[in-house]
Amino acid sequence: YSKLDYWLRHQYVGYAYHSDFQKKRSTKKLKALVISPDFGAGKDSLRAALAGLRYGKEEREAIARHFLSSVHTGGDAVEASFKQHANEFSILHFTTHSLLNEERPEASCLLFDLNNDSLEDGALHNYELYNMSLNAEMAVLSACNTGVGKLQQGAGVMSLAHAFTYAGCPNVLMSLWQVTDHST
Repeated sequence: YSKLDYWLRHQYVGYAYHSDFQKKRSTKKLKALVISPDFGAGKDSLRAALAGLRYGKEEREAIARHFLSSVHTGGDAVEASFKQHANEFSILHFTTHSLLNEERPEASCLLFDLNNDSLEDGALHNYELYNMSLNAEMAVLSACNTGVGKLQQGAGVMSLAHAFTYAGCPNVLMSLWQVTDHST
């Protein structure tokens, strides 16, 4: 069967959560917003328990070589700053940790730094993304399990990737398992 000439071999098949992709997209040079908080000592108990992203610096530098970039690291990688500037960029790249909640997928989130952010809780939850309208062409979720979630009939897998798509990002790069930061 592997050698048969199936119709699927000649066609592109994609999956879209909804049909809001008719937005006018920018033709300007791609600009990337890179969010890369630090984790480890001196943070709240959750962030102190998380391993630092050893290859985060290499990842940020690689992106900066290929795109005009605004890199937010450490204490500058805060949720309020992301929300304020996200629509200025065509690529949203997160080098961070995620928290998965399969029972309550709206509570799944990407983690940001807490130190300099008095307006937000340092976690970008699915429910927040569902209330945003993003102009980005692509979101790169360089964190564990960002495509994992709860399957809901008629809606698909309710995950961080779904939330970014719903918010307006037609392309989302995600993971379906726990992955090392070297791989991402």
